[in-house]
Amino acid sequence: IGMLFDVLTILASPLAVFGALAAVVIVKTLVTTGASVALGQSLRIAILAGLALAQIGEFSFVLSKVGLSAGLLDHAHYQLFLAVAVGSMTLTPALLGAAPRVAALLAGRAAPLALHTGDPLTDHVIIVGYGVNGRNLARVLGREGLPFIVVELNPQVVRHERERGRAIIYGDATRPEVLEHAGIRTARIVVVAISDAAGTRGTVAVARRLNPHVHLIVRSRYVHEMDPLFALGTNEVIPEEFETSIEIFSRVLHRYLVPRDEIERQIQHIRRSGYEMFRTISAAHGPALGLQRFLSGLSFEVYRVDGGSTLAGRPLAESGVRDRSGASVLAIHRADGAMVFNPSPDERIQADDLLLLLGTHDQISAAAPLFRMGDAGEDD
Repeated sequence: IGMLFDVLTILASPLAVFGALAAVVIVKTLVTTGASVALGQSLRIAILAGLALAQIGEFSFVLSKVGLSAGLLDHAHYQLFLAVAVGSMTLTPALLGAAPRVAALLAGRAAPLALHTGDPLTDHVIIVGYGVNGRNLARVLGREGLPFIVVELNPQVVRHERERGRAIIYGDATRPEVLEHAGIRTARIVVVAISDAAGTRGTVAVARRLNPHVHLIVRSRYVHEMDPLFALGTNEVIPEEFETSIEIFSRVLHRYLVPRDEIERQIQHIRRSGYEMFRTISAAHGPALGLQRFLSGLSFEVYRVDGGSTLAGRPLAESGVRDRSGASVLAIHRADGAMVFNPSPDERIQADDLLLLLGTHDQISAAAPLFRMGDAGEDD
């Protein structure tokens, strides 16, 4: 293309070249942005797409050459086209670099979305993204009766889920007003489960700014995305490629008839060592470094007492939780909502109680069977 282009065309007709170049970039950006918005994308995503596709494509050179050969273009117009095309390609890196800032500026000035969330929520979970992860989380939270609201960019999904009674709003979670409508200032947890890495970082930054105390859990695609997310204030990052590797080796071990408890022990070991290796920034994140030294290697877990478990009806001293697993019971949450902190040995365990345990990963895993129906073991 460079060999076909005559640089003297710019010198001979600078106004025509730069005027046509500006018109092409502006018109293509507006057309692509409008089409993206019409298809249900947010304004920020639409602007990013518009600026990314503002250049003239390579296939146009083929068409222009055919037009020149057929006499539809004279040499002067052909050179003008080449100058505009090469100019648009030259501008592409600069447009892509400026696109995020331009999108944030223009989307931030857009009129707020007309969102309806119903009754104000408090102490709830905000789920950003309604893909597989978001749907599963919403389903589980609904079954447990825990309050949540979903923020989703696909208007068809939002409309369909609203008709089913789901608490869901349409909007781009990188915009502060969208998270405000979702109740970010009174939320307990924000779960970001979208595939857009830039959008994920933007959502985390806005959420942390609006609520410094909210617990942020983010799903990332790759391990190398963890450190930037921790630097923005994320509390927990779950990389897909790391969790996928765990699922693969657990299935391999299962095919070799490795006992399930041994597989669980290996999973806990890999997660513990793997995340410790990758979380280079998170180790220094937060003020409670002294406390972390004491809690290193310990875990908290909550277990529900099944109605058929032999733990039901026993005093804590006779339950054998500490003797059989080594884990300690820190608190009991009764089915009626009552809380018993630091329970005494005489405190009686009841069916459907939730017990908060403290122990090592192995101790926590060993305690799990005690709470299931018929798995608590024989009386001593």
